[in-house]
Amino acid sequence: MQYLVLDDFIPQSLQNQLENTLLDNRTPWCYREVSGGVADNIDPQNKSIKESSQFVHNIYHYDENGVQSKAWDIAQIPMMFLEHHVKQTIEMPHRVRANLLLKDKDQEGFYHAPHVDMGNDNAFSMVYYVHDSDGDTVLFKERMKHGHMNLTECGRVSPKKGRAVIFPSNRYHASSSPVEASRRVIINFVFLAPETFLTKIG
Repeated sequence: MQYLVLDDFIPQSLQNQLENTLLDNRTPWCYREVSGGVADNIDPQNKSIKESSQFVHNIYHYDENGVQSKAWDIAQIPMMFLEHHVKQTIEMPHRVRANLLLKDKDQEGFYHAPHVDMGNDNAFSMVYYVHDSDGDTVLFKERMKHGHMNLTECGRVSPKKGRAVIFPSNRYHASSSPVEASRRVIINFVFLAPETFLTKIG
C-alpha cells in the first residue's frame, strides 16, 4: 500500500481542541526559510518545484530532550486514536512538529521540494490536517535512495479538518502552499512501527 487516508478518526470535540490550541495567538512559531528538504538528487528539470518559507512549532523530538511544547498533551491525541484504529502498538514518536504555510498566490500549480522524513524502513509518517484549507500533500512512488532520480506522483491528499494521511517515512512527498485559504496548518508525526504496519491496516 502506498499510503492510507483516514477521515474523522478522532471525535469532533478533539478536532476543535487541536485547532484552537495550534491557531491560538499565544502559540509560538519559528520562521524557516524553506518548507521542504534538500532536493539535490531530484531531477533539476522538474518545473513543478517551487520553494517557499514556512513557520514551525516543535512539539516533540526524540533527539532533543523530548517534549518541547505545552501543546504536547493535546498533540498526542491523533497518535492515540491511530493506535486504537489500527489495533497495533506504536512506539514513542521520533518527532512531532506543526507546520504553518501562509497563502501565496504565486505558488499556484507548484509544490515544495520533495523530501523524506526518515530513512528507516520501520518509520512511518502521519500528516494530520488541523483545519480545512487548500495546499495538497503530494506523494510519490519512490523511496529514499542515492543518485539522480525522476519522481512519479502517486497521489494527492487535500487538507480537511480531522483528516490524516499515513505513509512510510522514507517515501518522497511534498507540501504545497495554500492559494485560497489564509493558512495551512498540519501536524507531522514520525514514528516507529513494524514494517508491515500499512499492509495490516489497509
